[in-house]
Amino acid sequence: MKNSMSLKIFYLIIALLLNACAGGGGGSSGGSSSLTPEQFRTAEYNAQYGLAMVNAANLYAKNGNGTNIKVAVFDSGVNPIEAKTGSSIKIDTANSYDYVTNTAGSSADPNGHGTHVAGIIGAPKNDSGMHGIAYEATVLNMRMYTASGVNIGSSAATSDAINRSLAAGAMIINNSSGVANTPITSWTWTSSEVSTYKNFVANGGVVVYAAGNDGQSQVSVQAGIPYRVAGLEAGWLAVMAVGKDGNRASYSNACGVAKGWCLAAPGSEIYSMSNTGGYATMSGTSMAAPMVSGALASLKSAFPNLSYQQVRDRLLATANKTGVYANSDIYGQGLMDLNAATNPVGGLAITTSSSATGSVASATNSRITLPAGLASAIRGQKILVVDGYQRAPFFMSSNNLVSSAPFRGDLGMQHLNDLSVPLPTEGAQTKGVKYSYTRDMNAALSVSHKSHQLSFSSGTKSEGAIGRSLGLAHIPHLSNSGTNSHGAGYATSLYGVKVAAISSIPNSHQLSIGNVNLSDRSSMGNRSSHSMVAQKDHETFSYGGTFSMAKNFSQPAGVMGSGAFSLGSSGATSKGGFFSHRLFDGNTSILYAGEVTSMSSANNGLTSLGNAKYSSLKATVSHALSEFTNLSFSANHQQAIGGQMNVRLPTSIDENGNISYQNYSTGFNNLINSSRLNFDIAHQFDKASRIRSGVIYQQMPYGQRNLGIGAFFEQRL
Repeated sequence: MKNSMSLKIFYLIIALLLNACAGGGGGSSGGSSSLTPEQFRTAEYNAQYGLAMVNAANLYAKNGNGTNIKVAVFDSGVNPIEAKTGSSIKIDTANSYDYVTNTAGSSADPNGHGTHVAGIIGAPKNDSGMHGIAYEATVLNMRMYTASGVNIGSSAATSDAINRSLAAGAMIINNSSGVANTPITSWTWTSSEVSTYKNFVANGGVVVYAAGNDGQSQVSVQAGIPYRVAGLEAGWLAVMAVGKDGNRASYSNACGVAKGWCLAAPGSEIYSMSNTGGYATMSGTSMAAPMVSGALASLKSAFPNLSYQQVRDRLLATANKTGVYANSDIYGQGLMDLNAATNPVGGLAITTSSSATGSVASATNSRITLPAGLASAIRGQKILVVDGYQRAPFFMSSNNLVSSAPFRGDLGMQHLNDLSVPLPTEGAQTKGVKYSYTRDMNAALSVSHKSHQLSFSSGTKSEGAIGRSLGLAHIPHLSNSGTNSHGAGYATSLYGVKVAAISSIPNSHQLSIGNVNLSDRSSMGNRSSHSMVAQKDHETFSYGGTFSMAKNFSQPAGVMGSGAFSLGSSGATSKGGFFSHRLFDGNTSILYAGEVTSMSSANNGLTSLGNAKYSSLKATVSHALSEFTNLSFSANHQQAIGGQMNVRLPTSIDENGNISYQNYSTGFNNLINSSRLNFDIAHQFDKASRIRSGVIYQQMPYGQRNLGIGAFFEQRL
């Protein structure tokens, strides 16, 4: 048995960045407003203090303003015009109805209550007076009250109004009324309109009711209907009022048994439009209810893929439940908070399918590292993400997910691997058993018996150590990563041809020398591979063919992705051939090798390789000046033959949850084309020590060029 151990004494690598240039393109995305919340806090905004109390400016900054959303207002009519500016609340006149006069169309408001309520919802934003919480929403004007404020709407009229609202697409109904002095706990609901409300809720609608102004511990009848009637709670909201100090208004009923579907909202001294064309201040849960109805409309426009009832659930889930608002008997689920409602709940994820309800990957775990040129094309774009609670859409900058890196792994690591291999004059095959060990580098064991050879190696360049022990002139490209791995090989002779099999898997153990991490991964680094080599040996030359398979690359084509950007089960196959010639009594050897590699990846994320194919060419000349000194020169080139890499970024979402993507593609030649030159001088002082130094030069895609100078000294024990 023979063995040798070596101790690494000194190693130096200098990597110089000679030139790096990158180009890129652009992309489009939609998302939140370009304005900040502070820019929405105008004098008009501040005139209605309730907007600030519920953090409406944060909702506006997320494009939540009620655009294309209808709210049905069951009240005393609406005078929609601001006399001073001529601006109007948007009214769906065609579908509005006056149940006092039984007249189709939008009715005027002789009382003032309905206009005030409608203004809280949708008063126009025009830098004058005040504006509604959903200033772009449309109001469906359903007049139910006389000039003196008497509700003349029968159950039949109410049912008709509900059905008209549903038909008109007004999926939010605001009812700023209640049955005075009658808490829900003292009432058994038998009205025929309940079945109509059930149908409205079953079709996805949300009904908002004022809790009542009697200072009781329970909400009034209509606000509390779900307590008595099953099938309504999913689309019901009761609203109690707080004053300017944020505490329960003295007149407001508490949530009581309706606590599960009850919210608190500003209701005292609320400034809004009057039926005279000016403005007025009113107080009551009648004012708190439209704050919530308008918030539903604005939140729905910000999150178009959420249903109205999901938006309702979001308001309840994100309401402020701290301090006094923790008392659910009074405040229900708490004070409405539109800042919390418009922020992610339950973390963020990136969609990878055509629908928000489809497959997603954690945004925290999703990253992609690309060559600098391609990364610059993607940086700065807005990426659609969804939260973990309801798949509500948000946007984040691609800068948080995309980074650039050199095309290959650490240059110093590659050079160290090259310098550390045994010299040609040190021999390869040895009969019997041989063990070698180099601290911080690798360990190898080989066994030879007759025509059978076994080899095992672990550490850097393990496949190279196996190839040498098996007497192979060439190791296939896919099985020669130059990184930290475990490997095993077997060779035998069949009809005068050496047939060998080599396999390797990643070695998770971290190896490093100084600041050089030997476990860094290049494009072929973290993968498992299996190769077959057939080699015919003659006296002065050898030739053969190779076939290799590899899978689970960490950085195929220099790209590293995780989470949504993972390349999944990336793999490659290659076919190649080689020719080795020994000249001048064996003092000079020349090796030519070539392979064609096809790469693929599972297209189940946002990154994929399509029909990627490239060639690898290698030429090495080694010459022994003497028994102790050797010169070597090596040239490697990779050239794309075809294919491209695709990266998709989710950019927008529609009301049905369908995701649109922006595609970024680059030809495989922009990723794989590279050249590398090595020139090394090695000198063996004696059987125990040797030194090797050399220069490595790389030219890579996007104009990246690197130069490395290194030295390796080894003392054997």
